[in-house]
Amino acid sequence: MEPSLRKRDRSTTKTQQEQAQSLSKKSSQIKGFRLKGSPSVRDWIPDNHSIILVDNFQSPKELAEFIKRLDKNDKEYLKYLEFKNKGISNQLLRHTVERRVWGVNDWRKPSFINAFECYLCERIVERVEAERAHERDPSIPLLPPRVADGNHAGCPEPSVSLGDMSGVGRGEDIHFWKEDYWSSKDQALALKRMSEQGATDSSKLFEELQRMFTEGALSK
Repeated sequence: MEPSLRKRDRSTTKTQQEQAQSLSKKSSQIKGFRLKGSPSVRDWIPDNHSIILVDNFQSPKELAEFIKRLDKNDKEYLKYLEFKNKGISNQLLRHTVERRVWGVNDWRKPSFINAFECYLCERIVERVEAERAHERDPSIPLLPPRVADGNHAGCPEPSVSLGDMSGVGRGEDIHFWKEDYWSSKDQALALKRMSEQGATDSSKLFEELQRMFTEGALSK
C-alpha cells in the first residue's frame, strides 16, 4: 500500500473513531435527560426545555428519530443543557430543594428515606402531645386529621414500557423491583392491621406477616 493511501486510511479510521466517540458521548448525555417515570415528572424538571419526555412520543421509532435528529443538530441539543448555565427556573423545584432536610451523597444530612421516617415520627409525636393537651384543657383544639392516599406516596407495580414481561430475562432488575414492590406492600398491610389492633411492638411485624399469609390476607 502506498504511503499516501496508508496515511489516508489511518486518517479515515481516526475520523471514524472520533465520530463514534462523539456519538457515544452525546448519546450517553442525551440518555441522561430522557425520562419515563412519574406522571408528575413535569412538576420537577429544571425548566420546560431540560428533558426529553418519552410520553410525548407515539412510538419508540418516533423517539429514536427525534434523538437522531437532535444528535445531528448541536444548537438544538445544547438548548437542553442551558439550564445548567442559566440556573433552575422551576420555582417549585428550587423551593423544595432549598428547604428539604435530606441530602444526596451528603454525609451531613440523612437520606430521603430516613428523613421521611423522621417526618412521620415528628407528626405522630405532635398529634399525641396535642391530644394530651386537649385532655387537660378541652379549649385547646385537636389537630385536623392527616390521611395519606395514593397521591402522596402511591406507586403502581413496576412494569416494562413496551411489550410484556414474557420478553424480559430472568436476571433483569425489574424482577427484583417487582418482588420489592409486593414485599413492601405486604409489610404496609401488616403494619396497618397492627396499628388498628393497637399493637406497639414493631418487632412483631414478621409474625403478623406470617399470620396474614396463613389467612390468605396478603396482597398477592
